[in-house]
Amino acid sequence: MLLANNSLQWRTAIFDTKATTYIKTEVHGVPPIGKTLSINTPSVVIHGIDSRINYTTPWFNAVLAYNRTHAKDTKSGMSMSSIRPESLTASLDVALVNSGFSLGWVGQYTARTNRSGDHSGKDKYWNPITQQAGYGTNDFYLYYQGNGRLSGINSTLSLTNAFNKSYTSSLVIPQEGKNIHFKINYRW
Repeated sequence: MLLANNSLQWRTAIFDTKATTYIKTEVHGVPPIGKTLSINTPSVVIHGIDSRINYTTPWFNAVLAYNRTHAKDTKSGMSMSSIRPESLTASLDVALVNSGFSLGWVGQYTARTNRSGDHSGKDKYWNPITQQAGYGTNDFYLYYQGNGRLSGINSTLSLTNAFNKSYTSSLVIPQEGKNIHFKINYRW
C-alpha cells in the first residue's frame, strides 16, 4: 500500500433477520427514577449493514466503522426503540517509538433517531413518538503494553467524552459527561 509492512482489511456484513421472539428494552419514567422493562415481542424484522475498514502500519492503526440497523415490530409496524441509530466510528492509534506506549483517539458520531409509530405518530401506549438528536463524542487515551520484565501488564488512561457533550441514548437515558478512566491489567 502506502508504506512497507502495512495491511489494509475490510469487512462488511449485511444482515436480514426475522425474529420470532425478540426481547426489546423500554424505559418508563425519567432516569434515575424510571424503570427499564424487558418485553417479549413475537415478530420482529431486523436488517442493516455493518462495515469496517482497518489500515495498520508499524507506526499507527486507523479504523473507520459504519453501522446502520433498522428493526420493526411486524405486527404493529412500529420501530424498535432499543436499536442504536445510524453511526460512524473513527479511531487512530499512534505508537510512541520503542516505548510500549501509544496515544489514541476515538470519535463516535450517531445520527438522529428515526422511529416510526402508528398512523397517528404515537407509540403503542398512545404517547407521541419522540426522536433523539444525533451526537458526536471524542475520547482520547494513553495505552501501555509492557514487555520484558513487565510482560503481561497493560494499562490505559483515557479521557472519555472529552468535550463534555450532553446527549442521551436511543432509550432516552442521559449518558456520562467528560470523565477520566484508568485501567490496569495483568496476565500471568
